[in-house]
Amino acid sequence: MLDHFAEQVRQHPAKIAIIQEQEDVTYQMLDRRANLLADTIRQKHTIASNYIGIGVASGHEFIVGILAILKLGYAYLPLDSTLPTSRLQEMLADRDTNLILTTNSFIKRFKHCGVELETITFHFIRGATNKR
Repeated sequence: MLDHFAEQVRQHPAKIAIIQEQEDVTYQMLDRRANLLADTIRQKHTIASNYIGIGVASGHEFIVGILAILKLGYAYLPLDSTLPTSRLQEMLADRDTNLILTTNSFIKRFKHCGVELETITFHFIRGATNKR
């Protein structure tokens, strides 16, 4: 999957990869955001297992999070914010996961899971958005 994505970035950097209400995201922007998140994770966190949890709504944050996790060589564990905290804790423990990528809108939901949280925020990246 990463090889195919990298090929798209090389061949079509300015082509739109994701269309959302707020912005269009090109392959190059998506790659930059995933690399930035991967670098942030690498610098700030020690990963205890082969998994990193991801608890965000579907959208470009979810795709950026998955790409960043894969670029780091880990598997992602999708987390449903509607599940009870006890179930989330069980899922995290089963995979020995100590980090969840989330957004500001979900951070309160995951803060009681007993693991580190990294917030995915990208609207402040200078020159990396195409506002609609």
